[in-house]
Amino acid sequence: MATDDELIDRLRRALADGLRPEPRPADIARVRAIAAAHMAEMTSSGADAVHEAKTARAVTPLRSRRILQVVAVATSLGVGFAIGAQVQSTVIGDAASRAGVVEFNQSITAAGSGRVNVEGRLVGIGRIVNLSSSDLPILPKGEFYEVWFVGSGDTPESQNRISAGTFHPDTEGKTDVVLTAAVDPRLYPILVITAEPGDGDPRPSDTEILRGELDIID
Repeated sequence: MATDDELIDRLRRALADGLRPEPRPADIARVRAIAAAHMAEMTSSGADAVHEAKTARAVTPLRSRRILQVVAVATSLGVGFAIGAQVQSTVIGDAASRAGVVEFNQSITAAGSGRVNVEGRLVGIGRIVNLSSSDLPILPKGEFYEVWFVGSGDTPESQNRISAGTFHPDTEGKTDVVLTAAVDPRLYPILVITAEPGDGDPRPSDTEILRGELDIID
C-alpha cells in the first residue's frame, strides 16, 4: 500500500498533468485525514509557522509548501476540509503573497452579483488564487460558492473545467480566501463562480453567479 506521501504525490502529479483521477473512497478518506493532520500540526506550532511564512522570499517555506500541496490535491478532488482561519490567513495567505509569479490580477463584475477581486500566482504545485469580495450575496444555509477554471468547449454535457475550491462569505457578505488549483489558466482562461446546493454532487450547478475572462500577464 502506498504511503501517505506517495498517495499525495501520485494524485498531485496526475492533476498537474491535467488528468481527473477518481480515487477510491478509502483514498479520499486518507486525503482528508492527511490534510487534517497537517493543519493540526501547523495550529499547534503556530508561532514557528508564522515565523516561517514571514521569512519567505522567492519560495514558500518547506512546511507551508507541503501543506499547500495537500490543500491543492484535496481541493482539486473536491474532498474539502476545514482550514483554521488563523493558519490560513497567517501561514498560507502570507506565504502565498510572497511566493510565485503573478499571472493575473483583476476585478470581475457580474450584474446584480457583486464584484470579485482575483489574483493568481504560479508556484511549484500549481496556482495559488487570492479571492476577495465585499458584496457577494449570502447564500442559504447549506449552500456554498465554488470557483471554476473553465476551458474551451465546456458544456453541461461535456465539461472542461477544474475546481479551485469552495467558500462562504462571512456574516457581513465579505470574502477573503486563499485557494489552490492544479490548473494552467492559459488552458482554462475563464473564471466562473457557481452557487452550489451542498448535495454532495461534484458536478457544477446551473447557477452561475459570476463569469469573466482572465487577463493573463505574459
